[in-house]
Amino acid sequence: MEGLLHVPQELLQLKPIANDVSVLIGENGSGKSTLLNKLSHYFLENKKEVIAIANSIHDKFDSKSRRFYSLRGRSGRNHSTSVIKKAMANIARSDVFILTNSIRALNYVGFDPVMGFKVNNIVSDFEFLIIEYFENYDQAREVITLIDNYLHDAFYKRESVSSNGNREGIIWLEEGRFSYDLYDKYNLTNLFIWESKLRSLGVIDGIEVFLRRNGQNITMLNASSGELSLISSIVYLSTVITNDSVILIDEPENSLHPKWQKEYVKNILDLFYNYQPKVVVATHSPLIVNGAELSVKETKVYKAEGGEFSLQNESLLNVEEIFFKFFDLATPQNRFLSERLVRVLNVLEKNRMTLEEFQSYIERIKSESYDPKQIDVLNTIKILAENIKKLNKINEN
Repeated sequence: MEGLLHVPQELLQLKPIANDVSVLIGENGSGKSTLLNKLSHYFLENKKEVIAIANSIHDKFDSKSRRFYSLRGRSGRNHSTSVIKKAMANIARSDVFILTNSIRALNYVGFDPVMGFKVNNIVSDFEFLIIEYFENYDQAREVITLIDNYLHDAFYKRESVSSNGNREGIIWLEEGRFSYDLYDKYNLTNLFIWESKLRSLGVIDGIEVFLRRNGQNITMLNASSGELSLISSIVYLSTVITNDSVILIDEPENSLHPKWQKEYVKNILDLFYNYQPKVVVATHSPLIVNGAELSVKETKVYKAEGGEFSLQNESLLNVEEIFFKFFDLATPQNRFLSERLVRVLNVLEKNRMTLEEFQSYIERIKSESYDPKQIDVLNTIKILAENIKKLNKINEN
């Protein structure tokens, strides 16, 4: 395909393999998002299902194929809630147990593994309004039955009573072995298919989505932006992923807590491993790179250099090493840098490096550092190097 001549062949691998994870790194404007878009076209042309998740407002995805699914990071709580509701509707149209991954994923962001919904303000004459305005009688009866079942499950079943004795009207979905009761609850997600129509008819005010943390109910709109971003991404993936899908993710770190960044790739594979997806992540976050390498030993890291991406053949690195080697940044109080300087000073002391080479090396680190204290230390190291060379000359004489 045109434009992929200089793309590493490993990224173009079509045959599904286990733990196929690649990470693209590089400065803004280095071509990460552009490459993700090119990859989407390449895999679509090769009959793959492609799922794109873009948490950057400047993503480059422009594929139009029916096999292309995209979740754009247009931010905002209402957007994330809308994504969850559409996912619920997708679940209702297909396999009701597909929500299992989404519910399991709530544990990763500190919520209880349940998800609930509540239909707000159902009018008393809903049956008349639905029969009057629905063009299809069979559909009208289906929706009326759904509302009847919701009212029964939400307000009249024993388990609908909350801990304080109130009937809260929330249907809670959770993991569990197959049973009629479980199936009946999941079947009620069909209400999400009809929400817009029912609102327009004045039958309901809308459907509210709930989470639960330490037994306390929380509306979806009260979750943090990072929590919503992660939950909506995983719920979306759960509803569209198929075997051998290609998952392309642009800047997943936006709004995510550092702990979630480090566990991001691990959680994706934990939840969707059975589908054997190909995962390609473009990121600025050393935590995502480090987490991917720690959890998936097969992870390949590609760095943008001179308009091309090259595979970084490095052993397992810590976050500080990743800052320095992959992102060209020296961090404050950097243990890796300290150890590296000691090693290089030893090389200088053994006359295996000239003073000029050492000074040039230090200047490069200074240009990449953003910490004034560290720059002061580096200047001191330069003076120390000069003294080492002077002592070497004295000893030689």
